[in-house]
Amino acid sequence: MNYKVTVVSEPHMQIKEICQMMEQRGIQANRIEIYPHRFDRSDALLFIEYTKIPRDGADLPAFIPTLAYQRRETPDRVRLPQIEVMHESEHTYEEVAERIEEKIAQHIHAKEMRLTYRDMLMDQEKRYVKVRGESLSLSDREFNILMYLMQNQGQILTRKQIQDRVWGYEFDTDNKVVDVYIRHIRVKMNEQFGRNYITTIRGKGYSIGYIPGQLGS
Repeated sequence: MNYKVTVVSEPHMQIKEICQMMEQRGIQANRIEIYPHRFDRSDALLFIEYTKIPRDGADLPAFIPTLAYQRRETPDRVRLPQIEVMHESEHTYEEVAERIEEKIAQHIHAKEMRLTYRDMLMDQEKRYVKVRGESLSLSDREFNILMYLMQNQGQILTRKQIQDRVWGYEFDTDNKVVDVYIRHIRVKMNEQFGRNYITTIRGKGYSIGYIPGQLGS
């Protein structure tokens, strides 16, 4: 896959070889010196710190690559786990670029698994929901209903659509069971956070993020 990375380093730091190997691996590496005034639209920020590590009685040159996301124009200051310290004498620049590529792929995948609406965050892969950083406890079926609504933000989903998606096309039951589960989710949201994110569109179904009069409603 092709990625675009903004490489942030200390002034005059020699990382040209790393950037060249990243380019060869299909990673577009735009290097800027540390404390830039703005960041371009990249898949990730790559901070590279050049340091010296005491080893066997000597100071061994090493670099510490650390990845961080950015959202829109503003970099996300929450640092992701750094790639392990890599010693120049023990790792080729190609190995460094390969590990950087692996980390970028992992974290982009993790980001794609997350859905957000206002102050609610859902991780589809790890199967958790948080509101303002606090966990919302849901059963598996409640989670699946909420996930389906989150995946289709702004759209109206009928009871039949939700039932077919969550229970399966073969499941024959009164679709009022959907109403019961929606009510359970709302009760939990209201009790824990004093708010509700699911809108009822009378005679049609349910939605998250529905705007009356929008196209496709």
